[in-house]
This record gives sequence, structure tokens and C-alpha cells, in this order.
Amino acid sequence: MSQKYFLILFIGYLPVYLTLLLYLKTKIRGYSMRAHMVSFLATSAEPWRSIFNASTTLYGMLSLALPASLNSMRGANTTVTWGTASLLAAGTATALVGFFPMDRRLKIHNAIGFLAFFSILLTGIVFFTIFDQGMLFSPMMEFIDFAVICTTILLGISLLFRRQESSLLEWLSFLCALAWNFLFSMLLLTRMF
Repeated sequence: MSQKYFLILFIGYLPVYLTLLLYLKTKIRGYSMRAHMVSFLATSAEPWRSIFNASTTLYGMLSLALPASLNSMRGANTTVTWGTASLLAAGTATALVGFFPMDRRLKIHNAIGFLAFFSILLTGIVFFTIFDQGMLFSPMMEFIDFAVICTTILLGISLLFRRQESSLLEWLSFLCALAWNFLFSMLLLTRMF
């Protein structure tokens, strides 16, 4: 029963989080989605830096409602267990991004950021299998899932070659992941009623 309320809280927080990030990017002079990564928002002046870090940690923690809700579904099979594990890894890594904000002197942010995007990619791949089995299927979810996989792979390739497009690709991957979380949360919530 409480999972339903955490899921509703997460659904309500997603648009607030997105609005907050779009507002915070206006607080850094010269910030551009084409030239600056999402995590660059952690380098803004106070109190904006702390707001970004706290809101990102909260986003990651609230996203744990997804694996908890998915795990409680009746008839969960091995594929759903993989989906639950990948969602748990993505949520945990996202929460840690706020704990270890961007700092060019520390490598831990890069490692955690990599873990977050790798977990998101793994989640996208696992859920393609889940959708193909007819479970939790929605044409819109499958489309967003495909977009998450594509943008995350392109981001990885871009970062490997240190291309300028990496910042825009990170934003696209991030926005696709937010859309994925929102749609999937709604899908899980409708199954709880």
C-alpha cells in the first residue's frame, strides 16, 4: 500500500525536478545545453549548487519506488528480477551523483556518472525484453525505451571520442530517462488500482 504513495510522490516530483533543473541552468552565466553537461549545474554559486545536489539525490531516492513496485508484482520472473535490479542500480547511482557532485579534481563523480548512465542503458535493454514478453507493454514506453538506449549509446561513444556533442547528448539521454521514469511510473500506478 505504501509503495503506491511513494510512486505517486515520485510522479509528482518528476515535473518539479525538471522545472528546477531548467531554472537552475539560467543561474549560470553563459550556460548552454549544447556546451555544458547536466552535472555542470553542481558548479553554480550557492545556494543553487546545493539545491541541484539535494534535488538530484532526492530524485534518485524517490526513483527507488520503481523497483519496489515492480518487485511486488505477482508472477515476477527472471527478466522482471533483472529489471528490478537495473532500476535499483540506476536509482542508487543517481542518488550518489548528488552526494558526489561534479568536481574536476575528483574522479569519483565521473565513475558514479558512468555507473548511472550504464545502469540506465542496462535498464533500457532489459525492459525491451520485458516489453517483448507482453508484460507492462505500452507503445509509448517502447518508443521512449528505444530513445533512452540510442541516446545513451551515442553519449558513450561521444564521451569516448571527447566530442563537443557530448553535452547535448547527455541532456537528451537525461530527458529521455526522465520521460521513461514518468511513463513507467504511471503504468505501474495504473496496475495498482
